[in-house]
Amino acid sequence: MSELPTGWIVASIGELGIWRGGGTPSKANSAFWKDGDIPWVSPKDMKRFFIGSAEDQITAAAVAESATQLIPRGSMLLVTRSGILRHTLPVAVNTCEVAINQDLKALSPNASVDPVFIGLQVRSLAEEILATCAKSGTTVDSIDFERLKTVSVSVPPLPEQRRIVSKIDSLSAKSQRARDQLDHIPRLVEKYKQAILA
Repeated sequence: MSELPTGWIVASIGELGIWRGGGTPSKANSAFWKDGDIPWVSPKDMKRFFIGSAEDQITAAAVAESATQLIPRGSMLLVTRSGILRHTLPVAVNTCEVAINQDLKALSPNASVDPVFIGLQVRSLAEEILATCAKSGTTVDSIDFERLKTVSVSVPPLPEQRRIVSKIDSLSAKSQRARDQLDHIPRLVEKYKQAILA
């Protein structure tokens, strides 16, 4: 492995902050679900990188009286149990306080770690994580959480993390604009054909 730039370190994912799990409040208790205002994130919500809402909402009573817990804003959310793990490792960052179900884990990173940076890095390591951390012999596709926490990541100083995130954001925006423009080509070709025929 090549030498890291000055100020960068190699750390395991498990060392980057506080990890939390989740749970499902009893569906039989309407006080846990009726008029809830806390997003309760499950794998079905993990289709986007930034999460500020969820299909289901729970109440403060559900958090107080069940295995789920509040996950601070700016944490990295990761699916660790779901059929989707056969081909994809969903990773997200929550933009507001949420609760999670038992199929997710959440990392609330140390002050020296940007959650978006580490989320993007973990997402880039998805193939490796799925290959090395998959639990064998289980009926549900899942990640061995203890093995996952030993995965190594490269961590630059915080200002460099933020610079990298900003650059990725800029490139992603350019890529999206290019895709949007490519989507217009079939319509332009059709218009051109109609003009020629006319």
